[in-house]
Amino acid sequence: LALGPISVLMVDLWTEQLPSMSFAFEPAENNLMSVPPRDPTKDRLTPFPLLFYSYIQIGFIETGSLLLIYFLLFDSFGVSSYELIFFPSLNGDDYITTSGIVYTPKEQEDIIGIIAGSWYLGIVVAQAAHQMFCRTRLISIFEHGLLRNHYALWAMLWAISLGIIAVYLPGWQTEVMGVGNPDSLSILYVFLFNLIIIGCWTEGRKWYCRNNPDSFLCVNILAW
Repeated sequence: LALGPISVLMVDLWTEQLPSMSFAFEPAENNLMSVPPRDPTKDRLTPFPLLFYSYIQIGFIETGSLLLIYFLLFDSFGVSSYELIFFPSLNGDDYITTSGIVYTPKEQEDIIGIIAGSWYLGIVVAQAAHQMFCRTRLISIFEHGLLRNHYALWAMLWAISLGIIAVYLPGWQTEVMGVGNPDSLSILYVFLFNLIIIGCWTEGRKWYCRNNPDSFLCVNILAW
């Protein structure tokens, strides 16, 4: 497993609270007055574009980014994706990769801990990156003002700081989280892939909807 139950709870109950509340302080988009009122006969609190975006678009993007990090990190240890079904050794034996690298049971446990810590930190960074870019629904965040909502900035830093503490604090990381220290390559992957992939996707979606407002992916998008 890439993430244990305590790590899941830490995401839900520890790192997502302030970023969620910071949206209440977001200034309105500059095209707000051009949006017609809701139609109470057909508009819904959660329209299809919102559900499609949440579960199919950004949900798959974040998951894909994390899986990419997951497989690349295992590959950096010489464990290819098709070997993962046999990793770690079930009988407490040494594990030998197809390239001939030998890992003791302790080393196998350390590898899993590093990748579990990277996955957890990756979720925190992915959510923080998404929070930064999805503060607007149609206008580019750079036109809207990346630094306008100071609460969002502090909340993002708070979430990332808590994520770093959770995976690096001695004792807590092993006894509570059950993770290891993500190395420098893990940190590079976590920040690079999440920021680039999520930023490009969310800004690209806004650009598409500005130019194709009648697309089924964009209808009622401003009624979110």
